[in-house]
Amino acid sequence: MNSVATQRRRRPTWFRVWTFLLLFAVIVVGALLFWQLGAEGTLPVRTALFAGLGVLGFFALITWLVSIVRYRSPLGGLGSLLVIAVLGVAVWQNVPERAGWRVSVNTLEGRAESCEAPGPDRTRLGVYTFRFVGPKHGGCFFYLDAESQESYGFARFPDGQPSADTEVAGAPAIEYSSWYNGWYKFTEVG
Repeated sequence: MNSVATQRRRRPTWFRVWTFLLLFAVIVVGALLFWQLGAEGTLPVRTALFAGLGVLGFFALITWLVSIVRYRSPLGGLGSLLVIAVLGVAVWQNVPERAGWRVSVNTLEGRAESCEAPGPDRTRLGVYTFRFVGPKHGGCFFYLDAESQESYGFARFPDGQPSADTEVAGAPAIEYSSWYNGWYKFTEVG
């Protein structure tokens, strides 16, 4: 015998459409954020996407709570929250960054062989946008197109990381961190 209080109420069409549209928006914003993180996108765009995903997450939580309380359906509206949770775990595990690298590494390897500068304009190699590519300190440097004051990017040293004595007096110091088979991430400091 089911009492009226424990019976599940049918979710109205407008609620199901809202849930679907919310899920669609979360997937689109999540995919754009994944791309921006993988392509080392600009900070304002990443910030806007994180904020948008936060707002959508708030709406998803409210929708899920309404689905539980009003319609007694714990699965209604849960999809959006699950997509956000999966994206959060992926970001925490650096999946977008590694995926961007895997997609781009062959193109970067090819350019590092000749290490010729692309010219005065920005260039896209793989998923990354670079403002400058050229030889420096015995390696090939790929400067990411960044809006910050720091210069950073990837450097390819086929013979290993350069020693500190290759630094030029008066030029900014460069900090390296090992990245992948002769590739290093670098940041110019100072």
